[in-house]
Amino acid sequence: MSARQDYQAALEGAAFYLHMDGGWLSLAGPDRIDFLHRQSTGDLRTLSPDQAVITVLTSPTARILDVLWVLPDSEKLIVLTLPGRSERTSAFLKGKIFFMDKVTVIDESSHYDRIDLIGPQAGEVFGALSISPPSGVGGMVSVEVLGLPVKVLGLDRWLQHAAYRLCVPSAGLGSLVEFLKGRGVVEIGHETWSLLRIEAGMHGEGELTEKYTPLEVGLDYAVSDSKGCYTGQEVLARQVTYDKVVRCLVGVRLSNRVEAGTEVLIEGRSIGALTSVGQSPRFGHIGLAVIRRSYAEVGSALATKDAKNAIGVIAALPFGK
Repeated sequence: MSARQDYQAALEGAAFYLHMDGGWLSLAGPDRIDFLHRQSTGDLRTLSPDQAVITVLTSPTARILDVLWVLPDSEKLIVLTLPGRSERTSAFLKGKIFFMDKVTVIDESSHYDRIDLIGPQAGEVFGALSISPPSGVGGMVSVEVLGLPVKVLGLDRWLQHAAYRLCVPSAGLGSLVEFLKGRGVVEIGHETWSLLRIEAGMHGEGELTEKYTPLEVGLDYAVSDSKGCYTGQEVLARQVTYDKVVRCLVGVRLSNRVEAGTEVLIEGRSIGALTSVGQSPRFGHIGLAVIRRSYAEVGSALATKDAKNAIGVIAALPFGK
């Protein structure tokens, strides 16, 4: 199936994307919740059997080190890291353990996988399994699928429809993939998945980096305003208290292809950079950019240092809204 067919299937039916390098850490020990609570931005005290927590590890200057999904699981916490960051995050957390902390960190990324399920018909998969999907971002259900223990998470809305993440043991991944395909769910590749993410205005690998703070890329919901000290907390508190969030995530409609990372200007002044780009069958060349808030007006023309004319305009998110 071509990339265009994959894309259309996601728009009109149901599609799944297999994360090939998603990180999976296990935190055990009686202090596991308190430990992670004081290391990151989210409120881990809100964890429950049907609710995961999204939290961010930040540097002393409040820049993003990793974005974590934290799932309760009997006597441990399951911690999903951003793709490719499990090893670094595992080492970071281990380095924060003091001698009195009763907690262990184990990288189990090689034993588990995750699948994102999107599209207007994605929810019908759960009907075929006679289970109720979770509701809302971070909603969670623990179920048995084809004899496998699977945790299902509610994601932000994609394509104006609910989306889900299936967390499954690697040993049973093949069976689950075949089940989905047998139900007419189409597997999409990274290029199509990234394009759909951009169209939905969702932050990804280009935005979730040490260049930005959580508040600058739309991760406000992962930053608690009622918890105590953690690394980067003072910077984030000042950003909120004194309205110092000077950058924000915007959409960009491009006149032609421009590489991610390209600096963008308005009236000759540098205001930020493109962070993700793609070519949409519906919207043409599009992208996401993190720019200074004072310039984030829809319709404003953007230029680059190398372009004599405008290369695009700021657009509302999600695209097609």
